[in-house]
Formats: sequence, structure tokens, C-alpha cells
Amino acid sequence: WVAPAVRDTPAAAAAGGRRDALDSYSGRPRADRLRPRERAAKPAVMPVDHALEEAIAALKAWRTSTAGRDKVPAYIVLSDVHLVGIATAMPTSLAALARCRGIGPAKLDRYGDEILAVIEGLSARRGQSEDQSLAEASDPLALGSP
Repeated sequence: WVAPAVRDTPAAAAAGGRRDALDSYSGRPRADRLRPRERAAKPAVMPVDHALEEAIAALKAWRTSTAGRDKVPAYIVLSDVHLVGIATAMPTSLAALARCRGIGPAKLDRYGDEILAVIEGLSARRGQSEDQSLAEASDPLALGSP
């Protein structure tokens, strides 16, 4: 039996009228109780930001070496969520790094300069590759012109 107020809603129709698939408080479909074909489809491809992926990979490599040096698990140094936040923000100063999630006074003192060095290294590499691609684009011999 389903209460008429819940049974006649679009949410109930989405759940196929099954009472066990509806949340008892809101009357909305519960994703964990729906059949696989009734669940919302996940996007097949997420957009890729290669610069962000490179920054995250560099920060994870730094975290792994730092965790080994300090003899602590990597998640104690910084979690993946915090590394993604830092890679997204790309801070250039300790003040900007302090505004990133997961960076408090202790981690700022302990790891701040090292994190900024990793980010500066990424920026330097990115700047060199941009300079190189601009030079190749302006060089007529590089493009294969006579």
C-alpha cells in the first residue's frame, strides 16, 4: 500500500510505483533501491585538463616521497582532496597556500615551502614548453615551409 499523496507524484512514477524505492520522509526515489536501469546514467567521459592532471601527479609524487621521509602514511601528509584543491588553486605564495583547504598553520610551516617549490617547478616546465612551442610556430623551417 502506498499513500495516495506519495503514489500520485512524479517521483513515484520514476520509481515504478514501488513503495520500497521511495524515501519514507520525502517520497522521492532512493537511488540505492532503484534497479540499475532506473538509476541516472553517469557521464561516459569527463573533460580532461592535462595541466591539472600533471599538477596532481607532481603533488602526489612529492607527497609519497615526503611520507617516506617522515615515515608516516601518505594521507597524513595531505589527502587526495587537499592535493586536488592545491593543484586547482596553483598558489604562488604561502598566504595563497594557507587559503587552500587542509592547509593549517602546522602543515603550512612543515610543508609550505616544499609545496610551493613543486608548483614553481610545474610553472617553469609549463613556461618552457610554451616558449618552445611559440618558437617552433614562428620558425618557418619548423613548419616545413621552404
